[in-house]
Amino acid sequence: MNIKQVSELTGLTKKAIKYYESEGLIEVNKNPTNQYREYSEKEVSQLNLIASLRLLHMPIKEIKSLLIGERRLSELLNEQLNQININLKQLEQQRLLTETLIQNINEIDDFSDKIKILEDTLQLKDQEKKEYVLDKILRIFPGKFGEFVVVMFEPFLEVTIDNESKRLDWLNLVSYLDDIEEVEDNHPIMKLIMENEQELERLKKSNYDTVNKIINKDPELIEQQKQAIIDLVKNVKTSEEFKENFIKQVNSGNDLPQLKEGSKFSDMLYKISSKYKLFLDNQTEIKKQADAELGFDSKQFLEAIIKGERD
Repeated sequence: MNIKQVSELTGLTKKAIKYYESEGLIEVNKNPTNQYREYSEKEVSQLNLIASLRLLHMPIKEIKSLLIGERRLSELLNEQLNQININLKQLEQQRLLTETLIQNINEIDDFSDKIKILEDTLQLKDQEKKEYVLDKILRIFPGKFGEFVVVMFEPFLEVTIDNESKRLDWLNLVSYLDDIEEVEDNHPIMKLIMENEQELERLKKSNYDTVNKIINKDPELIEQQKQAIIDLVKNVKTSEEFKENFIKQVNSGNDLPQLKEGSKFSDMLYKISSKYKLFLDNQTEIKKQADAELGFDSKQFLEAIIKGERD
C-alpha cells in the first residue's frame, strides 16, 4: 500500500505517518525499483494503534516504548486511567466551586476577588484554557510542522469547530496542510523551534501583541504599518539594491506562499476564526490607506516587480 491508501485507512495525515516513521514508531520498507514506501498490514495495524493512543493524549515517547517492547499496553493504559481520574477530580472540584459561587452570588461583596481565588485554587493556566483548533493541529500534525503552524497562527487558533460550515472548512484546511511541502529546517521560525525556546516565546508574545493591537486598531501601530508599506514600495522603486534584496527574500520562501494571505489556507482560516477575519480586514484597511497616499495599488506593484524578475 502507498501512503495515501494508508492515510485513508488509518485517518492519519500523510505528514503524521512520515513523522511517526521518523521517530522510529514504525519501520517501512521501500520498493527497490522506485524507492517508494510500501506499507504492509503490520504498519497499518501499528498506525491504527498509534492513532487510538494519541486520541487518549498519550505522549509519543510512551507509545514508542510500547511498540519497541519496553512497556506493556496494560501498564500504559492503567497510567493513563490514573491521570484521567486525577483530571476528573479536578473537574469535579471546579464544578463544586462554581456551584458554590452561583448559590452565594448575592452574598458575595467583591465577586472579582472571589473569581480570582477560584482561578488560583484551580490553577487555571492560560495554556489550559486554549481551545480545540490549536490542540487538533498539534495532534493531527505531530512534530515540527504542526508546531510551526501553531507558532505562525497561534493568536487565531483559540476557536472551536461548532457548526457544519466550520467543520467542512476545517477538514479542507487539514487536507490542504497535509499536501503542502514540509517547512525547511533553515526557515527562521523553524530554527527557533529547534534551537531557541526563549527567543521563540519572545516572538510569540510579540506576535500576540501586534495582532491584538491591529485588531483593536491601535493608532500608533496602524500608522507604523501604513508607513512600512509606503516605505517598502518607495525603496523598491528607487533602490536597485533594495529591490534585489526584496526579491531574494520573497524567492527564498520565507514568506511561505502556501500559508500567507490569499492562499487557500488563509481563506479557510478566515471563515473559521473570527479573530483572523478581523485581523485581515483591518490589514486590508491599512493597505487602502497606504495605497491612497501612494496613488496606486501597492500589492499589484510589488507582485509585478516579482513576476517581472521571474519572467
